Amino acid sequence: MKNIKPYYIIVLLLLFCACKPQQYTISNTKASTIRFNATDSSFSEDSAILSIIAPYKSRLDSQMNVVVGYTEVDLEKNRPNGNLNNFIADIIRTETSKQTGEDVAFAFTNISGLRLPSISKGNITKGKLFELLPFDNMIITTKISGTTLKQVLQHIASKGGEAISGIEMVISTDRKLLKATYNGVLIDYSKNYIVATNDFLYNGGDGYTMFTENALKVYPITTSIRDMVIHHIIKLTATNVPINPKADERITIQ
Repeated sequence: MKNIKPYYIIVLLLLFCACKPQQYTISNTKASTIRFNATDSSFSEDSAILSIIAPYKSRLDSQMNVVVGYTEVDLEKNRPNGNLNNFIADIIRTETSKQTGEDVAFAFTNISGLRLPSISKGNITKGKLFELLPFDNMIITTKISGTTLKQVLQHIASKGGEAISGIEMVISTDRKLLKATYNGVLIDYSKNYIVATNDFLYNGGDGYTMFTENALKVYPITTSIRDMVIHHIIKLTATNVPINPKADERITIQ
């Protein structure tokens, strides 16, 4: 089948899961690889499947095609710096500061979790943000020691950067942390800091194993990163605040 939006897959899964549960026993397993070329003209759309999807597709399209904002510039994901990276990280830091009533010093998310390379200048639809952030990752805000923060920053450096907000980093060409500053001042690793990230990273994903054992306090936030981004963009639009983030060098490589 051609040109099916990623979020249509959700509909198919719901349909299959809605069937009456059956009991199955695995008797044998065998690994195999099937290569599928979606551009191959020998494949055609399945009318039976399309007819099943149609009513759900119509309902879903009516929701996903809703315009939630407008970007005055192309939003691009780049490592170590990109204006899309910055925009998402800034939203996390801004919104978690509001929800916790605390000064969130640092917010970051993994660049690999942003599943689109860019969003073109113009209208931003809800569907586009579902494509950008397809996972239901929740936001975790936690207080950690400066020692733990240094481990986080060192791991970010080892990856060549992530989407960050609040702290500026200088890393070497061999991906070592050289220095980090907050509000223009070198980080004091003897202090504690409040950090926001997604639950995948907080729980050890992508090698960020330093959080769960060293969290001094966790601030409960029951908002997914996707909903946080959508609601923030809606608020910007309602108050006529333009969306034109810069790809400033929050991570410098020396």
